[in-house]
Amino acid sequence: MGSFVTKVNSLVLAASVPGFNVTGLSENVTMTFEHETDNATTPRCVFWSETSNTWSSEGCAVVRSAPGVTQCGCDHLTNFALLMDVYQEGSGLSSRDREILSYISYIGCGVSLAALVLTLATYTLFRKLRRDNPSKILVHLCAALLLSNLVYLAGMHDYSFSNSAACK
Repeated sequence: MGSFVTKVNSLVLAASVPGFNVTGLSENVTMTFEHETDNATTPRCVFWSETSNTWSSEGCAVVRSAPGVTQCGCDHLTNFALLMDVYQEGSGLSSRDREILSYISYIGCGVSLAALVLTLATYTLFRKLRRDNPSKILVHLCAALLLSNLVYLAGMHDYSFSNSAACK
């Protein structure tokens, strides 16, 4: 069983004049967006509102819509996109499946972090191992992987992004 989810169904178009806030234009700026997926309905021309951190349709309207393409008109310049109701098969992962995948990720990252710390400690304690360039490259690679694992673990929580509007 499927459902409709509102998503950005186009590339994001940025239009601005450096140093100016362009609003209330007498003639609308017209732009054409190609749909990224065809199984979508209800096109809405929107812009990213910096004040509310959400997509807003204020000052924008659909001029024309055809299969695969929608033309929008807006009375200001900012970051524009096309929101549409996209049909998705299935309901995604259950909360139990997400929890299991979360545990697997924690275990995998934990093992990876332990191995990286052990490798860095070994190369730090034994100076002779760090003499040649490949060893130095390995130390830097381990440090980069360690940091990326930590960033991944920090961003893995559901509560990391309280406002998910930018991800839609």
